[in-house]
Amino acid sequence: MSSIFAPDLLADRVCIVSGAGTGLGRAAASELAGLGATVVLCGRRRDRLEDTAARIGARASVHPLDIRDEDAVDALMDEVVERFGRIDVLVNNAGGQFMAPAEEVSPKGFRTVVELNAQGTWQMTRAAALKSMIPNRSGRVINVTLSPHNGFPGLFHAARRARLSRT
Repeated sequence: MSSIFAPDLLADRVCIVSGAGTGLGRAAASELAGLGATVVLCGRRRDRLEDTAARIGARASVHPLDIRDEDAVDALMDEVVERFGRIDVLVNNAGGQFMAPAEEVSPKGFRTVVELNAQGTWQMTRAAALKSMIPNRSGRVINVTLSPHNGFPGLFHAARRARLSRT
């Protein structure tokens, strides 16, 4: 695969990608590694992270964690800073959605989405900023998200406007 970016554009950079086991997270991690970055892969499923790491090669390391777990997030950031000295880029890709009409989403289901998409993303960003980016006066945070302005059928919990279905 060729890239529009210069080879080794991210040489010697340390990037963390959450939700790196599949989809956009896997693609982002692969692209970052292809540009020379060391990529820290995190997500809940070790097997998927290991598959991504196998595709990337030596530039990748696997770190299973749930971004909702504040202690696990802090431990990951401490480990990355201890091992590599800094965090240059954090890609917040992990999250959770499920298709359901608004009236069928339970309070627990709604809490899970909020904990993943809002709290988990905040915890990752806060820990990376406090442990590396602020002290080093350098770093970038990329949040992979959707635009909630017009809503999405079946994904009311990810949108500003919600419509209850009528049966």
